[in-house]
Amino acid sequence: MERARGNQFRRRILIVITRSVLGGAQTYVYNLATNLPEDRYEVTVACQGAGPLVTALDHRGIRVTELRYMRNEIRLTRDLLAVAELVSLIREIKPDLIHLNSSKAGFLGRIAAAVCGIPAVYFVHGWAFRQNATATFRPIAIWAERLAAPLCSRFISPSRHEIEIGRQFRIGRMSRCVCIPHGIKADAPRANPAGWNQDGSVTACMVARFERPKRQELLILAAKQVPSVRLVLVGDGDRRASCETLVRRLGMADRVDFLGNRLDVADILAKAHMGIMSTDMESLPIALLEAMRAGLPVLGTQTGGVPEVIEHGVNGFMGPTGDSEWMAEAFSRLAGDPKRRENMGAASRVLFEKKFTLERMVQQTLEVYDSVISERLGRLVR
Repeated sequence: MERARGNQFRRRILIVITRSVLGGAQTYVYNLATNLPEDRYEVTVACQGAGPLVTALDHRGIRVTELRYMRNEIRLTRDLLAVAELVSLIREIKPDLIHLNSSKAGFLGRIAAAVCGIPAVYFVHGWAFRQNATATFRPIAIWAERLAAPLCSRFISPSRHEIEIGRQFRIGRMSRCVCIPHGIKADAPRANPAGWNQDGSVTACMVARFERPKRQELLILAAKQVPSVRLVLVGDGDRRASCETLVRRLGMADRVDFLGNRLDVADILAKAHMGIMSTDMESLPIALLEAMRAGLPVLGTQTGGVPEVIEHGVNGFMGPTGDSEWMAEAFSRLAGDPKRRENMGAASRVLFEKKFTLERMVQQTLEVYDSVISERLGRLVR
């Protein structure tokens, strides 16, 4: 108890996430873990296996522990072993608080935290029962969230939309859910959205895994209708091959660049003229925040927390999911109007600085940490 009372003692935070891949949840974990004040917090990250997140955290000197049994797929025996593994880790490092990310780690981690009597915070990157859940899995995921809800002290959501979904599906007491939008560092190269490529075209860039529900194929179909637009697609995944096949079939190989996983996203966006996210479902896309940070107009499908990022007609355009026609129209309007691109890009940067900086996110998260830890200390004293 004494270790957690004063600023002269560092509080121990265990951050858990399922996978060590490149993605929005992993970017969030990296940004948070590497920016908590070192004089106040000692951070350990636990996740499945090796991967880009582990490599990046190791490079920054953050302690990382591999979870052997943590997997996305439901396997009862393996999941019980994963809980036991987390319980053992918790008892080893004795954290003051556990910060859980992603649905699987969130569910198993809340059980482990309850077994050990350690308060848990669950960051809702997206409810599992909405993330492409099958008809069979959806009711299981809903009841799993309902059962696990009392086992955490706070929910954190990056968007108001996810909080509302939690209320609709009666996932615990949403009064304990705090909305803290994603935040990223403000210092990054700035784009020139009013410019042109050497051949007179403009570049639209999307950063996302090639997995459901990102729908990169819609971008390709939209760009096919606007010859002055080039696409730069950053990311990798199971659906990349089918998108490459579509590009070849449409005769667009000279207009679409597949860059794969990259660590220089900020530099890539600085050479673009607009950012875009075509997705069927999204909580609050960090990729759009990165485009806004660069000073780009942004395009996005009207789903999840995207309307909390894009002010339609001000810093970009939105349209319905599963539809390439509105994207083609937005491409056409922006490609031929450099002044509009410039004005929308400037509006993006203003909105980013107002709502989505890393400093703002970290400070609000620390307030949640301090509140939860203080509540626990109060109960121990009583």
